[in-house]
Amino acid sequence: MSKSDELKKSEPKSNNIFRRKNFLVICAMIFVLLFFGVLSGWIYVKNQKPPAQTIAQKDAERLDVKNQTENNAQKITENGGMVNDAVAAYDKSIAAAANDPKLKNILIIDKSTLYFNNNNFDQALASAKEAEAINKDANIEQYIAQIYEKMGDKINAVKYYKNAIPLVDKTQPMADEDITYYQSKIDELSGSSK
Repeated sequence: MSKSDELKKSEPKSNNIFRRKNFLVICAMIFVLLFFGVLSGWIYVKNQKPPAQTIAQKDAERLDVKNQTENNAQKITENGGMVNDAVAAYDKSIAAAANDPKLKNILIIDKSTLYFNNNNFDQALASAKEAEAINKDANIEQYIAQIYEKMGDKINAVKYYKNAIPLVDKTQPMADEDITYYQSKIDELSGSSK
């Protein structure tokens, strides 16, 4: 056999060996990439912080605190306690809610309502204005107008009903009715104050 025949026979063997080496190298690279991909994915997931509370969960917690405070205040007044003792229950919850402005605002409005229902309109107004400083919306403006109306201060009542109109959330289903109501109160109070 000549050298060229021997080379031709040895070429397929060397090509097979070369192909096997390439295959093994590619498989090894794929394995290494998969290994490091899985490892980095595991590290990423392991270092993730737990998800923050959902809005619904936070709102449910706020409602629980509101209801507990309201129940405590109601028990105090039903058992012969003074309104000031019930207000103290609200003040305690308000202080505890210092880091949650939404809950704090809800509790301040409830405290104002307690004063309002006990005909203490000056304190109701002071609390309502405190809530307004935290979150000014149509509801609080309307409530302040209602307090002024009960106090006989028609000028300020009209002012706050007027303030409420542009703050109405027009995406709400009763928005038009709210605006109509506020305008009717403005007309009623303006007409009787002349």
